[in-house]
This record gives sequence, structure tokens and C-alpha cells, in this order.
Amino acid sequence: MKKMVLVLDESGAKGYAKTRERYEGEIGVMAGFLYTESEIRNTEIYLDNVLNRYRNDSGKKFHITDLDKKSQANLRDEIFHFMERYKFRWFYQAVYAEGFHQSEFSKGRGGDENGNESLHVKLFQHMFIMGLSMANLIGIKKINLTVKTDRIDKGILKIFKQVGVETLGIILGRDRDIFRYVPDDEPGKFKKEHAILSIKSDGMPIFEEIQFDIECEYSSLTIMADILANSVHHYLNKAQKSNLGIFLNNKEVLKEHPVIHLAIASKNEEHIPPMLDIIYRRTKEMTASPATPEKST
Repeated sequence: MKKMVLVLDESGAKGYAKTRERYEGEIGVMAGFLYTESEIRNTEIYLDNVLNRYRNDSGKKFHITDLDKKSQANLRDEIFHFMERYKFRWFYQAVYAEGFHQSEFSKGRGGDENGNESLHVKLFQHMFIMGLSMANLIGIKKINLTVKTDRIDKGILKIFKQVGVETLGIILGRDRDIFRYVPDDEPGKFKKEHAILSIKSDGMPIFEEIQFDIECEYSSLTIMADILANSVHHYLNKAQKSNLGIFLNNKEVLKEHPVIHLAIASKNEEHIPPMLDIIYRRTKEMTASPATPEKST
């Protein structure tokens, strides 16, 4: 069984579908990278040497935004230089906060009007699927996947794990027992109605076995993912200023990003239209009043 590590971090919006965008074009981003356990270990050794020059001695959580502007730029340059030197591949997913809301509540969008759908969780699910798909593309059939992320709320971590288990069930073709309550013969009473759900698709990655776990940590790896997520958020905000509502998940829209050529993404929106851009597209039918942008984390 191949041991691999998926490192993730987010930036920008991460709320619930019931929440409208707080400013025009608010975006949620998650970025990360997938490598074998030994490759990740070597990467962490290099990153520790770089980041030790920037960390303070407080022992507190460290983000690039804690540094002054000059140090932020220097650290980003060092990380991007490392990625360029070793052709370090990475990927990301991005969603409009308002598009996420519209997908649940706008007519004709197929939503269930579920205000508790979480943008943070949805981004994680798609990054999780992308990571597994990439492992499968290089011939891995049995994988032990560790997901590493910055420290997150215990409730969100629990949902991440639940979503991971459900996703693996679909990928592995496991039958799923679902139920609903229907009226009973006796007035005012309800009974459970069960069904077995099985999803099959030729487009699914084929695995023989998958094990996974999620670890929350403060490390040089999660800081690197933090830098990637923050930089994607920055360049996407910049790109959409002149073209609000553009597709977010392609290389063309991020052409100013220093290492976009190393990203695993569509060339442009005509190449392979990403699912997230279509499902969570931001339209003009419902727009929120602009407010003060949140600080990226």
C-alpha cells in the first residue's frame, strides 16, 4: 500500500450557503499538493530551514500575514523558487461565495435550499477527490492517504472525516443504505423507508483499497499550503476586478501567478470547464451589497 500525503490550506470565504457574499466577488480558495510520504519528508526538511529564518520565538501559530510586507515578499519568493527548482506540482479549487449561495437558493439551479451547506467542506471534498484522482492516474491502486491541514474547528474536522468516508464509499463502489420517513397507514404516524444506493461510473478512479486519516498540525508544510492559498486568492481577486463572474479554476485566469505553470489545472475555461465553476457560477440575478472584504487567512 502506497503512503501518500495531501497537504491543504484555505483562504478567503469559508462560510455557509445561507450567507451572502460580504463584498462583490468574494471568493473561497483551497490549495495544496500531493506527494509520497518520503517526498513530503524531504520537502519538510527544506521548508523548515527556510521558515526558521522568519519564525519568531513565541511558539504561536505563524501565518505569512504575520510578517511585514518585505518579509512576506521574500518568503513567497523563496517558496516559489523552491517550487520552480524542483518542478513542484500543486493544485487548487476556488468558488464564489455568492455562487455557492445561488446554487442552493436560486430557481433552476437544483439546490435543496440547505443553508447549512459549508463552502469550507465543499472545497475540501473536491480537493480530496482531486488528490485521489491524481494518485490513481500514476497507477496507484492501494493507497494510505494522510491529509494534513492547519488546525481547524473540531466540528469542521468531524465533517471532513465524514465526507471523506462517504467519498471513499462512492469511489470504491460500496452500497449505501439510505432512508426517508413516509406516512404510515395510521394517521399522524410515519415509518422509515429504506433503499440501497449504489453509484457506478466508468469515469471513477479505480482503487482496490483506500485508507485515510486527517491530521491537523502547525508545520512548514501547512505554511507552504497557506502561502499558495493566499497567493491564489490574491491573483483571483485581481483578475476578476475587470471581469466579475469569470471562471476561477484555470491557468489563464491566474496567468500572473508566479508558479501557475506548475499547477494541475485546465489551460482555460474552454479547455476542460471545471465542475465547480459551472455548479457554483456567480450570476447577476442575486447580488449582495458590497461590504468590507475579510482578511485572507
